[in-house]
Amino acid sequence: MNYRTDPAIKEMTLLGNPEVTLFLSIDSGDDADMAVTLKDVGPDNTVLFLQSGLHRASFRQIDEAQTDSEEVLHSFAKTEKLKPKEICEVRMSLLSPIAHLVRKGHSLELTIGAPNPIPHRLVGSIPAGALSINRIHHSKTDPSKIVLPILPGAVAQAPAPADGTLLNQPIRKGGKFVAGGFQKSDNLSDAIQACLT
Repeated sequence: MNYRTDPAIKEMTLLGNPEVTLFLSIDSGDDADMAVTLKDVGPDNTVLFLQSGLHRASFRQIDEAQTDSEEVLHSFAKTEKLKPKEICEVRMSLLSPIAHLVRKGHSLELTIGAPNPIPHRLVGSIPAGALSINRIHHSKTDPSKIVLPILPGAVAQAPAPADGTLLNQPIRKGGKFVAGGFQKSDNLSDAIQACLT
């Protein structure tokens, strides 16, 4: 699922760790893994990766003694299995804090999906639960949201860096934004190629 803000009408400095609250339900199984990615999108549709986060819904119990305004920490002391069709609240932080200037005319984009099931040397990824459609709810009673660490009054002291020059912040040019979903393709190789460019 994709969510994008309107373009910023003035600069906004982010300094700290965003907190994501999701109201989630599953169609089948008893667990779900979530991958959340925050990106900056320029007026020319250039997408800059800011940070991501991973979390397993059954480990949603918060360690209140360790959690503060900078980071949500989970106890991992017990699992709370999900029940199909029931909505549960999951709070999480991204993997690490960010320091980023959202420039005038840029948007923020949040993508919520499942982690890649292909093993990676840095992130263990054994899928949880059964095959399922996972649903993110957003209403007055189920207010899914992201809380951004905005630093009031901070302004840019330099021009924006050239595309592709920020360490560990890959960019992607083009691509079509599909609110709430992913771009569909009739051809799998087209979809794979779009992800690689």
